[in-house]
Parts: sequence; structure tokens; C-alpha cells
Amino acid sequence: MGKHLISSGVKQRNKPSRLSVSKVMTIVIAFHQSGYQDFKTYYIHFVCRYLTNEFPKLVSYTQMLKFMQGILVPLRSYLTHLLGKADSDCLH
Repeated sequence: MGKHLISSGVKQRNKPSRLSVSKVMTIVIAFHQSGYQDFKTYYIHFVCRYLTNEFPKLVSYTQMLKFMQGILVPLRSYLTHLLGKADSDCLH
């Protein structure tokens, strides 16, 4: 016999929302250039309100914090690359 689930009436997503590493990095870099004092206010009151066309698969603030933990290494690599590029540009 198959198992049947009783519907709670609450809509549930079949696929979890997901942001790419590059999009999370873009949001974090933009925050540091934005002038906002804290990331929570920036994310909830600016990104989720005004950047939904640019980031159609936005996640909750709590989920975003989890995604941010996974971008430290790629973000550092990207910034190191930019810094190295800026240093070499100064030498020419």
C-alpha cells in the first residue's frame, strides 16, 4: 500500500530556491559599495524590494546568510585577482 500525506493547506515548494555563487558575491560586493550600515537592512529593504528583476530567485535573509558562508573562498580569490591586476596596472 502506498503512503498518503495529509495536506496541511500550506503551499510547499517542490524545488528549493537557489542563488548562484556569482549572484551571492555580486550582492555582497554591492552591499559594501551601497552605504548601508548593516547587511540585513540592505538585503531586506533594498535587494528584496528593488532588485527582484536582477535576482528573480531571491531567498530569505536567513538562507542568504547560509549561502554567504560558501562564498568566502571564491570571493577572496576574485578580490585577490583584482588586487593583483591593479598592482600590475600601476607598474606600467
